[in-house]
Amino acid sequence: MKSPCLPSWMLAAATLSLSASAQVVLIDGPTQGFYNGSVLTVLNGTSPVFPVVGDPVMPTITTPPDLTPASSILGNWLTNPDSLNSNWSALQAIPTAWPIGAEDAIIYRIESPAPGGLLGLMIEIGVDNGAFVWFDGSYMTGQLLPGPAVLGEITVTVPTVAPGTHWLQILREDHGITNDYVIRVTASGTPVAATYGTGCPGAGAVTPSAGVNGLPRLGNPTFGLVVSQALPSTIALPLGSLTQASVPIGGSCQALIAPPFLNFGLQLTDLAGTATLPLGLPISAQLLGAQFFFQWAVVDSAGAALGFLSLSDGMEIVLGT
Repeated sequence: MKSPCLPSWMLAAATLSLSASAQVVLIDGPTQGFYNGSVLTVLNGTSPVFPVVGDPVMPTITTPPDLTPASSILGNWLTNPDSLNSNWSALQAIPTAWPIGAEDAIIYRIESPAPGGLLGLMIEIGVDNGAFVWFDGSYMTGQLLPGPAVLGEITVTVPTVAPGTHWLQILREDHGITNDYVIRVTASGTPVAATYGTGCPGAGAVTPSAGVNGLPRLGNPTFGLVVSQALPSTIALPLGSLTQASVPIGGSCQALIAPPFLNFGLQLTDLAGTATLPLGLPISAQLLGAQFFFQWAVVDSAGAALGFLSLSDGMEIVLGT
């Protein structure tokens, strides 16, 4: 029986690429952010890290710069990026060049998905001539370095990022005759495939068992949902949901997912009582960490559910890398 394609609610994001380390790209050159081009030369000459002229070499700046002279321009960009002043743009493409000898500021929004959040968030930046980096308002590092922008000359790693909205704040500076900017932010997430609850028996008092074919890793073309220990040569219906449940439906049987149900189409069990629903997973940053729940319903005249069905246990899926 022909297997359906991955449903639209699991394909809601544009396809992106994975790096060799199975990281999903969250931010790169085309990614939009909030932009403040009004800082200009206000900071020049206020401290050694903001020279008026010259091209100093400061490979690692561990102390956050004093931004007091630009505080009215930057506003609460480090403490409350949800409420920016009028110097900040709406979401827009971030320019790779800005006025020579001046400073500007950028904020990127990063959504870390529930339930597990992001793992190994890596921020790689290249700037001519320098930049300072904050994550959620906490200063991470800075650098002044002559020469062209090279991706990775500033690198910050955040091992774990809790679910929710987070902010990457960058102050760029220039004090030469040219400037340039490149950025890439990547992260990973742990794939999860875990059973929960108890199924409902069918013929021979045997309960179907939910399983998977491979791990739910983004970009895994062979991932699939599996039912085993079901009645051989019968119809099996895999049902999906965004919500876990435990709803009695008669006898000792429970629906382990909540409506609305997503019907993936009928499958047929083989002579061993096994059926597989292929669900090749796309590569999508917006699907990283997405959580789904599944349960199989198997047509079985000896089934304890509604008198004609046996049910598997539930299967929780969290998409990772």
